[in-house]
Amino acid sequence: MTDLSTALQACPIVPVLTISRLEDCAPLAQALANAGLRVLEITFRTDCAAEAIAALKKERPDLVIGAGTVLNQAHIDTAHQVGADFIVTPGVSPQLRDALKQAPMPVIPGAATIGEMMGLMEDGFTRQKFFPATIAGGVGALKAVGAPLAGLSFMPTGGINADNVSDFLALKNVFAVGGSWMIDAASVAEGNWAQVEAHAARAIEVGAVA
Repeated sequence: MTDLSTALQACPIVPVLTISRLEDCAPLAQALANAGLRVLEITFRTDCAAEAIAALKKERPDLVIGAGTVLNQAHIDTAHQVGADFIVTPGVSPQLRDALKQAPMPVIPGAATIGEMMGLMEDGFTRQKFFPATIAGGVGALKAVGAPLAGLSFMPTGGINADNVSDFLALKNVFAVGGSWMIDAASVAEGNWAQVEAHAARAIEVGAVA
């Protein structure tokens, strides 16, 4: 995870993008990069997601592009084929867990409970997505697991917003946060990329990220 780790040290905020129009992908990525967000997660929730990742990897090699909402072996294979730098899952099933062990790129698997976290740790996954973060206990839950699961660090996602992002980032066992609160959806729909950039920049400032 060298490239990912380096990029997250500069800005530990990961925009979670659901791309419904391929033509939005490049200008959206440019606006976010201009704001200082250089790690992007594109979810496998739309038909053009794989094409969007492939296009960005070709056009913007300076960005670290992950594939999100990875649910099965087919998603892992597709992410690898289009050049995703990492993959993120919302959780793990027994079948997906076995597939993730053989994944050809870094994995951030999702976990919501201590049992899930411990199981993934046994498989060597020391960086995990805490999801859905606020519903699963939020900042308090991550503080509670910090001592017994000292070898783990988390990317909380789900319910992160301008009001709580700094609280999550202040935790020693949080290496990044993920979410979409920094995306001005209305401005994306209008193609107002200057406003998208300004909105994202304010999100970084609120998160107290240098």
